[in-house]
Amino acid sequence: MAGNIVRGLAGGFLALALAAGPAEAGETALRAGLSRGTKASTSFDLYLQHSFEPWQERAAYQFGPYANLGYTLWSGDLDKADHPETATDQIWGLVAALGLRFDWKAWEAARPYLAFNVGPSYISGSDFLGREMGGGHYLFNLRASLGLRFGEEYRHNLGLDASHFSNAYTKSSNYGYNAVGLSYGYGFR
Repeated sequence: MAGNIVRGLAGGFLALALAAGPAEAGETALRAGLSRGTKASTSFDLYLQHSFEPWQERAAYQFGPYANLGYTLWSGDLDKADHPETATDQIWGLVAALGLRFDWKAWEAARPYLAFNVGPSYISGSDFLGREMGGGHYLFNLRASLGLRFGEEYRHNLGLDASHFSNAYTKSSNYGYNAVGLSYGYGFR
């Protein structure tokens, strides 16, 4: 069943990417983030983000799709005496996601935005800080961001991000991993 869900999501992501249309030149950004996560852990994220041509653009707002490819690293303190040897205090992962971003053209100098993305991820371990992730090495990632784009051609980006990794209840164990933090991105044209 989980395989069918993953194949269905992959097909949906491909359809969304094709529906997004051509990419605008210069809408690629490198983003880095630092977050506080489950069980007082730390999460570091590094993403390559590409925005596609907006689906809708008006004088007051802009709405369109984007894609993320990223790397995430979770680190925490684990008392090895209280946990089995299979437990780990550091996990890395690869994330691919498609999302939607709503930009307000509120001011000339800056643009506030709200963004949401979802996608599959590969995680190097199935247990983190004594918590069974429940999806093996494959999890789903949801991320919501509230931010501000500013500077020349709005190349700088500051965001408040909330992330959730879990197996989406495809298995009985679904502890998941949550993190909230800040990110900075710079767009290349």
